[in-house]
Amino acid sequence: MEEEIKEEKVLNKNFEKSITYKIFVWCENLGLWLLKVLHLKFLASFYENHIEAMRYLVCGALSTLVNILSYALGARIIFTFLDNKSAIVNVSEIFAFVVALIFAYWVNKIIVFDSKCSSTKELLKEIVSFVLR
Repeated sequence: MEEEIKEEKVLNKNFEKSITYKIFVWCENLGLWLLKVLHLKFLASFYENHIEAMRYLVCGALSTLVNILSYALGARIIFTFLDNKSAIVNVSEIFAFVVALIFAYWVNKIIVFDSKCSSTKELLKEIVSFVLR
């Protein structure tokens, strides 16, 4: 039991040291500060009161942006060697979906839900669950 608690504390410390999390929190704090400076304190307090939902919304918007950029990158640069334009579109859509799905899993795991897996089996189960939902 004590070993599990120690292991969980180590995982929590590793999570807090995550560069992704630090960058997101820094940007989040900057945004909240800007809202307060612009006299939109009610929006800042709404965000702070509903932090998990707002983080989920922000990460969803970022995932959409990643999807759009991945599609553009695929269609304009990566898959230009294909002869058929409809093949370029289809392959780029699949590429963009996979990249956005990986990104969405990553940011939701780290930023929104603070998910921790103690084993590879748990991690694989979590990934499959995320993909199938």
